[in-house]
Amino acid sequence: RLVSDWSSDVCSSDLKEQKQSFETILPNLLGLKALPKESPSVRFYEGEEGIRTIMETYLNRAHMGKADLVYGFSNLDHVFSYFPDIREQGSNPRRLRESIKSQMLYTSSQGPVLKDHDAELNRESRYLPPDKFDMAGDFTIIGDTIIMLSLIGKQPLGVTITSSVLAQGLKVIFEVAWEAAKTYN
Repeated sequence: RLVSDWSSDVCSSDLKEQKQSFETILPNLLGLKALPKESPSVRFYEGEEGIRTIMETYLNRAHMGKADLVYGFSNLDHVFSYFPDIREQGSNPRRLRESIKSQMLYTSSQGPVLKDHDAELNRESRYLPPDKFDMAGDFTIIGDTIIMLSLIGKQPLGVTITSSVLAQGLKVIFEVAWEAAKTYN
């Protein structure tokens, strides 16, 4: 057999495989085209590096003027266990350096530990008793982004959702919870 004949058979076979692959993924590509422009962007993060990436990303967004206030639901026991620098300073050190304000609803097995330092740490906080509100994750709203963290277990994980509609909806839920938390403070 001549090399040129063998070569054309291989090329023909490769082209057939590529065509089949393309025909398989084409419907998925067309489906992406049909997504509305305002569809949320969702990203998943795993491990310590992923969690740190999320924290840096959200602080960068705030620093760039995309948000003037951070809203959060937190289980302080989990946050302090995972982030010793936050436990040590009583707040996220970079948020403080960037002068980003926060409003925070939190639980803690140690009780209402944040209120006394709110003014100096550029935040407002309201405590929720953990026996009534067993908060397992950490949820933050910053601008048009929702950040959800699970800091328990061997493999921490995080999810970010960027959507102005969803962020606004969760912000309303935060505001309702904020008002209801007056009962415990």
